[in-house]
Amino acid sequence: MRKRIFMLHLILTFFLGIITEGHAQGDAEMGRKLFSGIEGLKNGGISCLSCHNVSGQKIPAGGLLAKDLTNVFGRMGGEAGLTGILGSPPFPAMAYSYKYNPITPGEIDHIVAFLKTADAENPAATTVLFDDGLKTMLIGGGIGIVVFFLLIHILWGNRKRGNVKEDVLAR
Repeated sequence: MRKRIFMLHLILTFFLGIITEGHAQGDAEMGRKLFSGIEGLKNGGISCLSCHNVSGQKIPAGGLLAKDLTNVFGRMGGEAGLTGILGSPPFPAMAYSYKYNPITPGEIDHIVAFLKTADAENPAATTVLFDDGLKTMLIGGGIGIVVFFLLIHILWGNRKRGNVKEDVLAR
C-alpha cells in the first residue's frame, strides 16, 4: 500500500512539474552553493556534493557514491523531471537521506537552475572510466607484480630440483 501511495505521489509530482514548467525562477549561482554545501539547505539536509559530482562548475570534486550529474538536466527530462525527482526522490538512498530533511521548493528551483547551467556548459561531457590515479595504480601494480615474480625467481631459482628423498633412495 505504501509503495502505491509513493508511486502516486511521484507521478503527481512529475505531472505537476510539467504543468508548472517554465515558472520556476531559480538562481544558478545559489544552486551551485546549495549543491556544493557552501550554503546549507534550510531543513538541514546533506549537500548534493556528498554523493554526486558535477564537472567544470568551479566546485570541488564530489562524491562517487552516485551518478555524475553534469548532464542530468537533459537525461531526466529538464525542469519537470528534476523537480519531480528532487521533490520526492525515487532512489532509496536519496529518499532516506531527505526523509526528515526535505529540500524546499525554492531550493529545488535553484538546484535545477544550476544543473541546467552545468548541462548547457558541458554538452559533450563524458564519464571518465580510467582517471589518472587509476591508471597510475594499474601500471604500478603491474610493474610491482613483475618485480615480485623476478625476485622469487632469483631467490629460489637455484633450489634443489630433484626429489628430496633422492639421496636416501640412492644408498
